[in-house]
Amino acid sequence: TAVRDEGKPLGKQLLLNYCFGHPNSTMLLFPYGSGVGYINHHSEDYNAEVRWARDFDFFHNKDWLNRSLDELKFEWRASLMLEYIALRDIEEGEEVLIDYGKEWSDAWEAHRKDWVPPSAEDLAGEVDFYSREDEDTVSTDEYDSAHPVLPTQDELLSDPRPASVEQMCYVNLNHLAAYLHEPETTPKFEREYGDVAVLDGDDDDEGHSHPCAVVDREYVGGGRTSRRGYSYTVRIETVKRSRHLTRGDFAVEETHFITDVPRDAFFFAWRGYGDGVDGTTRRAFRHPMMLPDAIFPEAWRNGNEPLT
Repeated sequence: TAVRDEGKPLGKQLLLNYCFGHPNSTMLLFPYGSGVGYINHHSEDYNAEVRWARDFDFFHNKDWLNRSLDELKFEWRASLMLEYIALRDIEEGEEVLIDYGKEWSDAWEAHRKDWVPPSAEDLAGEVDFYSREDEDTVSTDEYDSAHPVLPTQDELLSDPRPASVEQMCYVNLNHLAAYLHEPETTPKFEREYGDVAVLDGDDDDEGHSHPCAVVDREYVGGGRTSRRGYSYTVRIETVKRSRHLTRGDFAVEETHFITDVPRDAFFFAWRGYGDGVDGTTRRAFRHPMMLPDAIFPEAWRNGNEPLT
């Protein structure tokens, strides 16, 4: 049985089209200004360009432009700002255009040349690609009902879960706990479920929902095919925000092992691929906009292909 390599991307999300990158870097920058998504491309008749913000030290930390990607990957907050600068007078009602870069233009032309409208069979196949190639799509409720006893990670090697379904645990990992200093190794925590169970009245569903892996299960009685027949030990990888005494916010990766987790603490989330919409299909165009060489920091050029 072929098992998907969890370390390789399953697909490319539409979000990639709104990111800035560079041909010689794995860095991707996602601008979240309200008007950014409306600024389109023209390789010749563009009337604006981007540059790093000036006179906005409160929002733009120019020191980040000299830091390596290894240093930046654990930064929690947004602390960079780009400006859109008009290259000439832009008339009222005229569209603002920038140049997305040669790499983007070449990729778009190749996509236009090779693309053909998908057939109904192709669109149906999208669902299978993001679930399992040999079966129809499985909803989260269907998967949950079909698996009263949850498989361990070792068992999933021979019978993998559909990639469109993600296993989640509803637990309180106390993300408000602070570190005074950044740890040199990944902190590991071992706790019983009773210590992390979400209390009545705590309705932070999103904050307490974590992707999790079952590493072991123990029979507790009531039938070996029963939903309540086992308790589970799970591993949760998470990132916790903390605040340094002098340099501000930073992020800490943590590993949590939780024992005695009941079946009712698990649920399954739909990953949202394969719904037959053009923008979510595998063959839809995916490519980041390219920042110009003149402004892309040397410290970020790690000589690798962008994460596309």
